[in-house]
Amino acid sequence: MMASTTGEATKMPRPRRRRLVDMALWFGASVTCLASVWNLARGATSTSERRRRRMSSVVWQESQPLEQRNLVDNIVKTIQDNDGDDLLRPSRSACVLQPWPVVVVPSHIYTCGYQPFAVLAFQQLYPEFANFTKTIPLTRQNANASTPTDILVVGVGGFCDGWGAHKLQVDWFAHHFRGIVFHFNGESFGGEPWEEAPAERVQTTASPGVPVATLPRRNYHIGYAADSSQSVRVYFASLVVAQTPHFQTALFMENKKPRNTGQGFMIYTASNCAVTYREQAVDWIASRVGKPIHYGGTCRGLLAHQQQPKQHPKSNNTNNNTNTTRVLPSNTVPSPWPPKRGHGHWLGNAESSYQHYRFCLVLENKKKDGYITEKIVLAFVAGCIPVYYGTEEIFHVFNPNAFIYYNVSNPRLALDAIAALEANHTAYHLMLIQEPILAQGNQTMEQYFSLLDGIGHGTLKHRIRQTVCLDQNGSDHGDAT
Repeated sequence: MMASTTGEATKMPRPRRRRLVDMALWFGASVTCLASVWNLARGATSTSERRRRRMSSVVWQESQPLEQRNLVDNIVKTIQDNDGDDLLRPSRSACVLQPWPVVVVPSHIYTCGYQPFAVLAFQQLYPEFANFTKTIPLTRQNANASTPTDILVVGVGGFCDGWGAHKLQVDWFAHHFRGIVFHFNGESFGGEPWEEAPAERVQTTASPGVPVATLPRRNYHIGYAADSSQSVRVYFASLVVAQTPHFQTALFMENKKPRNTGQGFMIYTASNCAVTYREQAVDWIASRVGKPIHYGGTCRGLLAHQQQPKQHPKSNNTNNNTNTTRVLPSNTVPSPWPPKRGHGHWLGNAESSYQHYRFCLVLENKKKDGYITEKIVLAFVAGCIPVYYGTEEIFHVFNPNAFIYYNVSNPRLALDAIAALEANHTAYHLMLIQEPILAQGNQTMEQYFSLLDGIGHGTLKHRIRQTVCLDQNGSDHGDAT
């Protein structure tokens, strides 16, 4: 009993122990603060020191175990010792297989081009950055303040601190924006740098006087360009489906395949009337079937434009014969259900117009590998049979028996098919109702539409993330360039 009593008397009271712990923590914080003041007093301005300060402002260490805190310190020190403009980037396999135990969030997210579409696509790929509700429009001036941990989201084709020759381009981003650039491309142009410099031709040391083809520094392309170390082929149609939930229901659930109202024969909606084969197709189809085609845009066939020059949309002159709602050619008439311009979302407007027609003429403006737009998707979702022209990759995505491929070099087969289906309502309804939309069902979903975790296990989404390697940190980690 005496020994027990003596032992208890020699123990330090609990409140005193707590005070000592608090003092130790306070002392450690004071030392850290004094060290920071000392560094500032020295006026450290080296590249490595500036890098250390930038990293200290963006590294967020939640209550991590001591082992992870040590790993964080080592990572920051490694970045500090790297004097180049880029963050040190380990091998791609190391990045994919061993995510860093540290959360590095972007300092800022800049935008450029078609912003709503591109920003939403980026947030779907990186939901952990979705809390960046405020983005910064990129300009030539504020790009100078960018850091390696900033991100620029570009919607190719839109306004980017200018139009035409004055807008910011890929080469400018590569030389002036220090962060990572995502190019979300729904156009048939803008991916040339990734086409001209495939994966195996990354920047290397060349022989004296020998130029080296390079991929644009820290720029990643998501669009029609073929897969490479800095690009992933994603159809614009796939991006549109990912951003429109009821499109997913229409395409992926065979028992809910949409049906049109059957009130009209065919709708044609286009604004680029310089695509001659599209305009010519309108006249040939109308002539072959013997019925006029309704138009919902500014384009209405070659014959219409030859007979009636288009009136300027802002003209107030309503007393001449150029108003196509008054004097009409025989091949086309205006749609009684035209897409509403400037009212609501453009996809919904087109869909509401298409749903009244048995056929939808949806020819791409260019036949190009990797280029499949929203046109054929809108037709399927509205419940009409698409008459399509574009890359033959379309047969890998959509069931060839669910649409009509209009070969502009030899349109006879398509013309005969349209005429036969229009004359035989039983055959038409069998094609409309029984044929599935996707070429290979779940396999197609996973290969071409899996930009969300809930679609095809998110396979395409994770392939993009692995290409950029931005999984749990704010910088890309491909091979150093």
